[in-house]
Amino acid sequence: MFTFKNRVSKKNIEDVIKEGQKIYSESFLIKRKKNNLNINRFAVVVSKKISKRAIFRNLVKRRFLNSIQNYFKNNSTNIDFFDYVIIVSPKQKDFSYKKVANELESKFNEFNI
Repeated sequence: MFTFKNRVSKKNIEDVIKEGQKIYSESFLIKRKKNNLNINRFAVVVSKKISKRAIFRNLVKRRFLNSIQNYFKNNSTNIDFFDYVIIVSPKQKDFSYKKVANELESKFNEFNI
């Protein structure tokens, strides 16, 4: 799991959502905004429209964060650092780890990370 220094704070989430670049996917929306830190920071937003049960929403967040962590462990050639906010779509119901990881990888490649 990510440490606190790798998480976007609630105040910064709003800034990223308002001003960030965006890429759409079938399952989620990624927004990013350049930061002045020497680290990438992440946040995953899962609304109650996906599930009323917090256990399921936390499971979805863990799958996304774990996929992100694995991706950046293997592909750490970043020069610029960003704050990323991933907003999970309530239309999608299949959140298997493999699907999440493949879709995140393809969208991060669109950002040329």
